[in-house]
Amino acid sequence: MREYVDLSVLVNWVSMLRAGTDGAIWLADDEEEARFYQRCKHHAAEVLPAPEVAIRLLENVESRGVQGVVATVRTLQIPEHARENIFRPSLGDVASILLISKSCDRVIEDICGTPWFKACEKEVGPVRHRAAWIAHLIEQLRKACIEEKVRPLDLGSPTDVIRWDLFDVAWDRVKAVLGDGGLSTEALELTMRIKIGNEIKEDIIECDGMDAVQLLAAATQFFRPRGIKADREVDAAGLIGMLRVAFDLEELESDEMFWCMRQWERRNDKYPLLTQWRTLDSLGVVWDQRYWERDLACMLRLLGSGGRLAALQMDLDNFKPVNTSLGQAGGDEAIRFFCSTVKKVAGNAGEVYRRGGDEVVVLAPGLDDRSARTLAEEVRATVETQFRDWAAQHGIQAAPTASIGLVLTNGDRATEEVVQMLDAAQLQAKNEGKNRVVCLR
Repeated sequence: MREYVDLSVLVNWVSMLRAGTDGAIWLADDEEEARFYQRCKHHAAEVLPAPEVAIRLLENVESRGVQGVVATVRTLQIPEHARENIFRPSLGDVASILLISKSCDRVIEDICGTPWFKACEKEVGPVRHRAAWIAHLIEQLRKACIEEKVRPLDLGSPTDVIRWDLFDVAWDRVKAVLGDGGLSTEALELTMRIKIGNEIKEDIIECDGMDAVQLLAAATQFFRPRGIKADREVDAAGLIGMLRVAFDLEELESDEMFWCMRQWERRNDKYPLLTQWRTLDSLGVVWDQRYWERDLACMLRLLGSGGRLAALQMDLDNFKPVNTSLGQAGGDEAIRFFCSTVKKVAGNAGEVYRRGGDEVVVLAPGLDDRSARTLAEEVRATVETQFRDWAAQHGIQAAPTASIGLVLTNGDRATEEVVQMLDAAQLQAKNEGKNRVVCLR
């Protein structure tokens, strides 16, 4: 899709695609980023590049009543009324996500060779962080130029503004170009005083990730730490392509955008958006236990003090007679039924995990206290009703029920504290007579 295509034509096209697309229709406002999102999408979803027009296209499609359409953007200007289905990486762009990934260093070392890679670390520190810092400096200069109405610095030719013997900004060149152009000495000196951050995120969030990628790619050609030449040279397009292929999709889970997408999926379960790269529990119903504490920590970090999280932990009462009467296979059937029941009730509100054995955890971000209590009680009542019939069918006299611990919190609590509160709330529900919800705050 291109800007010169009439918007009404694109709206008609997306509307027609809706009829034949079972998953979400995913509009990406950047063509390069659309290639990354192709890896992330569910097999039933469609990613459509829509440079410069993604938000307007989404708004027009929605005005026709078309459902299951989302957009990913690089811009900060997201319409308030459409925030639930417009997503943006928390670092600003996909290139930034790829640069901070664990696989990035491996890709650079594979391209340039171990001697070059290690020499970079000796001379300038991690080379990707160095590129992000320089991109940060150049972005600050651009902003200063805009504020002072001076023609901005052009990064189109990195050799013009970089000292490749040091892999640093060529300040003499920059001062000559921008100083003569009218940029104040104060603005230049303020930028020159910016130190490299303790972590790459501190610099990457201040710049366009593709600027850092371009500088990193140019370094493979021009930077020779300790006189060592890179084994291979790569341009920005080639480097971003390699980073995209090497990226482990699980790392996307550390970005707030992933959780916003999951929330949209839960509310629009007819239109799957993301591919499933996670592992289900051994019974194939809910997320495996390996994820829940990690997800809890991530949710708490992203929530901050202003957000709300409801965490539920439960297990089956009267489960031992089930195992005794029906054996391990019958016990597994009961657990599978339990997990399925909880998922049907709570799956649209949060993520559901099997912690182990017959223990299930639900993490539901964004629920207010009243909604969380209502959800917990609905889970309890549904389990009681469903297992009453199940027990009768299997000849079990004491039907299983659920003892549920509910913790209501914001993001200020430590993960370990929430886990301890969940254990305490669930134990209290058991001790008070089972088949009940105990809430701690």
